[in-house]
Amino acid sequence: MNIHEKIVEISNELRIAKDGNNEFKGFRYFKPDDIAQAINPLLKKHNIIILFDLPFNKIKEMYEGKLTIKSTETGENSGEVIYQFDIPLTSVAAASPAQNAGATLTYCKRYMIMSAFNIADNQADPDAEQQKEKGRQEIRKEKVQGLAGMTLTELEEYKVNLKKSTRIKEEDKPKIIAKVEARIKELKNPKSAK
Repeated sequence: MNIHEKIVEISNELRIAKDGNNEFKGFRYFKPDDIAQAINPLLKKHNIIILFDLPFNKIKEMYEGKLTIKSTETGENSGEVIYQFDIPLTSVAAASPAQNAGATLTYCKRYMIMSAFNIADNQADPDAEQQKEKGRQEIRKEKVQGLAGMTLTELEEYKVNLKKSTRIKEEDKPKIIAKVEARIKELKNPKSAK
């Protein structure tokens, strides 16, 4: 197998859970340790090493990430693939210059490995999560606006389900439930609604 075939094989075998959690920004990410634990046995199995370098280019004022994936075998099975990625210094709030440099190195290496081995992000990214939340708000809005077309039984069932729902934010529930209760009252006492 040549180096490209080995990379494809590793990509097909590699499975990593997105266990990192950024509570401040509200998104999940692949932890570097999890990537290393998942990929290192596969690199050994397929006789590959990964070399990473991150020199600073003063002219560009950028770090130049270089990931070399190299076969440890000789002959037809040898070869290497090089990925390059320019990245500015990462700035982490209240971090020292050394910590910022470390964050830049970690970020660059993680994303270069993810790119090289096609580690897919099957969960939504922060922007997609915002779009999902917009969609949920639209569904809630449609449900509330669509109360006029629901029967009394459907409304009472909907009210019970709203209280148990984990898909609707707790702070939104009282307003929605109040609208459902108002519609139930309307249906039970049609004269008082006029």
